[in-house]
Amino acid sequence: MPYTYSRQGLLTIILPYIEQGNLLTSNGGYNFKVNWDAAANRVASSSRVQTFECPSVPSPHEITPIPAGWAKPPMTSDYWPITRSNNNAAVWTGLGLTYPNTPAINSVLTTNAKTKLLDITDGLSNTIMLGESGARQEGWAKGKKYNDLGTTPTWGTRGAWSSESNNIVCAGTVGPITFSGTTTALAKVTTAAQLTGAITINAWNQGELYFPHWSL
Repeated sequence: MPYTYSRQGLLTIILPYIEQGNLLTSNGGYNFKVNWDAAANRVASSSRVQTFECPSVPSPHEITPIPAGWAKPPMTSDYWPITRSNNNAAVWTGLGLTYPNTPAINSVLTTNAKTKLLDITDGLSNTIMLGESGARQEGWAKGKKYNDLGTTPTWGTRGAWSSESNNIVCAGTVGPITFSGTTTALAKVTTAAQLTGAITINAWNQGELYFPHWSL
């Protein structure tokens, strides 16, 4: 099924508000009517934005190998919008809580939806808050790099700052985490039984809160 809208990331949209608006106007400009990885947007997407980078991340902030058709690699970010918490009712019940249903589990920066200013009870003004999921272009868990993800058939390009696919879902990671070569058995918490030993922060950098300066 074709998309009914172009695929853009939040970080691209906020560029003019962090003094990086020139990326949207230089070198032919940026076209929001086509996807972030379309040919017209690759120069901008291959530009490094240090504001989006955590200085403690031990990896180069670029996608490797370079995706087909790109002259330079897309640059990455370590900071992303948090879109929701765990959406499995059984998990909430296992924690002794009542599942509040959608949209109550969604955050302010939820995917493809608007949030009214009055819904933000502590005010907004000129403030925006993102979460960190560092080095998302690679696979990291519990302070150990287990794989070079780069571009995969399953997930597509991981970690590019201009991509729409990089959000954070606070679902928790199933524990204990074990390693075997370049793969590891990692999964998000989806059942009450998985709550025993589950890790909520700094377990896995693929869509969970993950801070390399705490993990290394």
